[in-house]
Amino acid sequence: MVGKTLQKTGSARPQRHAIATKRVAMPSGRSNRSPCNLILSVCSFRLDCSRVVPHLKVVAVEMPVVPFSLFDPNSFTNYMDLSSLPPLRHLRLNFLTEFLRTSIAFDYVSIGGLRLTGFEFGNARSIDSDMPPLMLEQYFDRGVGKSDPLVLAAFAARGIVTDVEAYDQFELSDELRALFRQFGVRNRTLVPIRSEEGIYGCVIFARQQAFTNDEKQFLSFISPPLHTAVKKPIMDRYAAQYLEITPGELLCLRLASRGFTSDEIAAESGYEIRTVDNYIRSVTKKLDASNRVEAVAEAIRRALIS
Repeated sequence: MVGKTLQKTGSARPQRHAIATKRVAMPSGRSNRSPCNLILSVCSFRLDCSRVVPHLKVVAVEMPVVPFSLFDPNSFTNYMDLSSLPPLRHLRLNFLTEFLRTSIAFDYVSIGGLRLTGFEFGNARSIDSDMPPLMLEQYFDRGVGKSDPLVLAAFAARGIVTDVEAYDQFELSDELRALFRQFGVRNRTLVPIRSEEGIYGCVIFARQQAFTNDEKQFLSFISPPLHTAVKKPIMDRYAAQYLEITPGELLCLRLASRGFTSDEIAAESGYEIRTVDNYIRSVTKKLDASNRVEAVAEAIRRALIS
């Protein structure tokens, strides 16, 4: 079904992958649901926030592209913490992006950054992409990302930015030009994922034909929830551990988000009231919040609780 849709739109996907991917069938009973509603329902459309990345930290380092299925719990079995998770993951078997292709044609998509310190946009520590794996490996092995005009322009952009606009601001190196030409990656269009503090993530689409203004507006709308939905399995698995939030602290915070008082949290959880208050104070400090209300709001923004 996806293949037929791509043929109709005239943007057949270039077959240049070093790793073959398998198209996934649409889940039963969801074929009539729009991509927008599907993605919004998965992630509840809450935007995360993090500290601003002051400068690019991309360096020349070997980064093999690892085949990875985000929505398969078994994919995380061998990775005990976030630091051990491969930073560059080949996006495959992802029904969200396949559904999205039924609404707008694109060849490739890359989804990068987490709202966790050290994993934000520009650090190259959490990237899920279906771009040609060999191209991505060469891109990061050579350290050319630090001079990529699209990346540089994204830090200053308030909204969507295209290759054409970025090349007007920053010079495209011959090495990058040759790399993109070799793998047929054209017309990259980047949607920055921002909080009030700055950019922490991005979604990049690419295809042979430039996106129209209407298409770019659609991509701007759909990219934040897409980013949240794709990164949600990682955040659910590792965020609390990364922030060193204990199960007890998380439970108290979750109950507090429902409007429970300390007495009510104690009755529901089985903890003593003093323990509840200690947990709340501890998790509030870990989230850099000043009080219980701010801690709950921050936990929701970080997708620690819903």
